[in-house]
Amino acid sequence: MHASSLDNMGRLLEKYVTEEFLKEKTNPILIDFGSAIANEGGTESYKDLKTISKFNYKGIDICPGRNVDIVMEDPYKIPLEDNHADVVISGQAFEHIEFFWLSFLEIVRIVKKDGYIILTAPSTGYVHKHPVDCWRFFPDAMPALAKWGKVELMETFMIEGSWGDNFGVFKK
Repeated sequence: MHASSLDNMGRLLEKYVTEEFLKEKTNPILIDFGSAIANEGGTESYKDLKTISKFNYKGIDICPGRNVDIVMEDPYKIPLEDNHADVVISGQAFEHIEFFWLSFLEIVRIVKKDGYIILTAPSTGYVHKHPVDCWRFFPDAMPALAKWGKVELMETFMIEGSWGDNFGVFKK
């Protein structure tokens, strides 16, 4: 994971996951969708962010590995009940999902009403298969996902850099 992704995810979590948001939640749950630390030497994870410590964190991915608590047997079916999580985050995973729009609907399904989804995906960058690299996400991508998932788009922006990360914050 690159530093700008980690920094911006941390900033967005602090902005939206406020004390007000958390005050009436007992044992709040945060799901990190696509949580595996992919490279051998990689050590950084969203799990290390300060705000994450306020949650029961679960990493979910399609293969077992470092930072994965739940392995998905079906890549388009999250093995959790409806309205399970208070927050779902996902960073640099959607470009590796052949049918990412199906994954987004699953994320929407498992988020509780008034819960948040914070997503980032690159708009540029070199091919990096894990196991595939199918997509890049341009400025209209996050509004389109909000429309598809019937969720509110709270914020979207892109940052400069080699990956041109595109961020979206959604509320169910």
